[in-house]
Amino acid sequence: MKSRPVSNGTSGNVVLTLIGWAAWAAFTGSVLLETVALLRGRSLQRGQYP
Repeated sequence: MKSRPVSNGTSGNVVLTLIGWAAWAAFTGSVLLETVALLRGRSLQRGQYP
């Protein structure tokens, strides 16, 4: 008798999707912060956020 998997992979896809969105948001946020700093003629120091 074959055993069936508990999940069909949907929960794994959801987790990967959330990780992808979080990574995209972090990247986009850092690019926006750097762009604003560049336009103001400054550079962001490590750990300095508005």
